[in-house]
Amino acid sequence: MLGAVLDLLFPRRCLGCRGPVWPFCAGCLAAVAVLTPPGCGRCGRPADPGPGGPARGGSADGCRDCPPPEISWSRSAFLYDGPIRSALLGVKFSGRRSDLGVLVPAMVQALERGPPSRPDAVTWVPLGARRRRQRGFDQGEVLARALARQAALPCARLLVRTRETPPQAKRAGPARREALTGAFRAVGAAPPSVVLVDDVLTSGATAAACARALRDAGARRVGVLTAARSLGAGVPSRCYGWTDLGLASRDGNPKGGMPMELTLNGRGLRITDQHRRAIEHRVAKLDRRPRPAILRVEVEIIHEPTPRIAGGHRVQMSCETPRRTFRAEGAGETVDAALDRAFERVERQISTYRSKRSSASRGARAAPVAEGGEPPIR
Repeated sequence: MLGAVLDLLFPRRCLGCRGPVWPFCAGCLAAVAVLTPPGCGRCGRPADPGPGGPARGGSADGCRDCPPPEISWSRSAFLYDGPIRSALLGVKFSGRRSDLGVLVPAMVQALERGPPSRPDAVTWVPLGARRRRQRGFDQGEVLARALARQAALPCARLLVRTRETPPQAKRAGPARREALTGAFRAVGAAPPSVVLVDDVLTSGATAAACARALRDAGARRVGVLTAARSLGAGVPSRCYGWTDLGLASRDGNPKGGMPMELTLNGRGLRITDQHRRAIEHRVAKLDRRPRPAILRVEVEIIHEPTPRIAGGHRVQMSCETPRRTFRAEGAGETVDAALDRAFERVERQISTYRSKRSSASRGARAAPVAEGGEPPIR
């Protein structure tokens, strides 16, 4: 009963675009990449299977993207990109702690794809005291305890952060390792096999510093499990399109009526799954408000190099609503840059239209009716 009341007062929104569905709308779900095998035996990085043989780009011993050697193995549920990145940033900086629960079932599956031996304990990368006070929670601890419950594993606080460290996102690998030296300490003896949980794996410098502290306290194997992982290169197309992880909205079309129609064409280039996912994600953001309902979106990507446009990518698009059609064009060196410019222009047009309609509606409601007169025509 309480949950229903809270949903009514504070409706849950898409974790990717904040649209009126939960947990992910169709457009955002299409842009979610699940890091599935085949791939690197040590870190789980997905790779394309070779012709009739093992995966290219990974082996049982490791790959070029593997984390530091202090980490015995690692697995991550999702690629840190698009809707997943938006969801985790919302957790960190907007306090949406409850959104973490959506990601845990996929993390359990990622753990099952790791080494077959059962770990002795689950722990987490601890936040510093100041940052924990600011956020009100430690996202690593929330994920670790939820994962341990679902996987029926023991969970314990095995580490403390001995000092605050600045954000590491913009530091290079060696600078990260130097900044994190001695930043963690074990609170007691560590069991032989430990799974270390965090929200995102990037270079692995933070996890490696934790693994060193755990090994100093007696651990022999330290695996790392995260909700998402940042990878410089892309992942195979098979990683997209998963619908059995509890991420899809069960609300159907949130606005009722006919679902939106999307038409995508290419001129001078071949339309790929990556192009389609990029457009579906942008369309989902465009359609996050209830009015005007978007009925049809047509996008044409054109590649014709010109002296004026380096790379020669152009996007023409139209967005049809019940009352009018919005049109825009964008150009750029890459397809993504051209798409961004076109969608930004359409979004500005729609926002202006919504503002004018809202102002007109308020003015009409406020207009007085003279005694014996007729109400204003709307």
